[in-house]
Amino acid sequence: MLLIGHNMYVINEIKRSLSAEFEMKDLGHDKKILGMEISRKMHDRILILKQTAYIDKLVIRFAMHN
Repeated sequence: MLLIGHNMYVINEIKRSLSAEFEMKDLGHDKKILGMEISRKMHDRILILKQTAYIDKLVIRFAMHN
């Protein structure tokens, strides 16, 4: 599960609630989910999702790489 939000207090409360009900680990910041790359610009509060790898696979699959 990936939690995203701008209020860390709320995110931490959700994590506490979930961990009270389920066995879980906090793995920190993700770099990839569902084949999408995740990058952050923390100082600008920007989250970037890229599907470059998926698009590259499609291009090759449909012989459009030339």
